Amino acid sequence: MKLFLDTADLAEIRWASRAGLIDGVTTNPSLLAKAAGDVEPHDVLKEICSLVDGPVSAEVVAVEGEGMYRDARVISIYEGTSEIQRMVIARDLLARAGRSLGVAGTAGSR
Repeated sequence: MKLFLDTADLAEIRWASRAGLIDGVTTNPSLLAKAAGDVEPHDVLKEICSLVDGPVSAEVVAVEGEGMYRDARVISIYEGTSEIQRMVIARDLLARAGRSLGVAGTAGSR
């Protein structure tokens, strides 16, 4: 079993990582913005990545394409990641548009 800390609090992450209690971190744009204060949320995410040896999962919390795009802008670090996020969001928007129009076989309408 692996244990992931769900936070963006750098002090908590630093302590748990040094103590060897966590395998990774999960977080989201709301937690990052709260922890960021007067710095950029993506800078907090970079710091989190530097504090843990295991995976860091920064997840969007929105359920619609536009909200996902806003969330992704907060958590994007690497250009390749941003490109993948744009492709996923575009696929979601196209699928929704196709379903609204009743188009069969639209991307993502499995």
